[in-house]
Amino acid sequence: MKTPTKKNLLSAITTITNFLNHKNLCDVSNTPQRVLQFYEDFFYKYSNTNINEAVEKSLLSAENYAGQKICVSNINFVSFCEHHLLKFEGSVDICYIPQKYIIGFDKISLIINYHSHTLTLQEKLTQQILQTFTLLVKPSFCEVKITATHDCMRLRGQCKTTASITTTQSFVQNF
Repeated sequence: MKTPTKKNLLSAITTITNFLNHKNLCDVSNTPQRVLQFYEDFFYKYSNTNINEAVEKSLLSAENYAGQKICVSNINFVSFCEHHLLKFEGSVDICYIPQKYIIGFDKISLIINYHSHTLTLQEKLTQQILQTFTLLVKPSFCEVKITATHDCMRLRGQCKTTASITTTQSFVQNF
């Protein structure tokens, strides 16, 4: 599949805005450019980030912290569902037991942002965060829990406005 150009994207967004504004009640003439700018800002924000390099340079030895359980909770995120192109948002909790390294808390947020600023599924996002974290930090134990609300549940189907979904995945070092 050929990568679309900005011109192709603007044309597609114009088609969508014209379809949605069928009663001509709004001035949507600048909307395609604003939507394209949002997509570029959101989905390409971390496209030039080498996540391994960014995290590895900030790792510290876990020598004095081995066996201590470290938990970081309520790290907010926003992502977009690959099924409906609608937003889902929530929080991530990560607990780990250091074995080789400890990580700066800001780098945990970077890992989350790196994986969430794309089209994805909550289940996949949970897996990707865990895989990146365990690959780089090399803990003896790690658990990632994501709790999120999905606009596809709020806006379509049964319209469940207060429902949230929780996914959890764990890693345990085999000794």
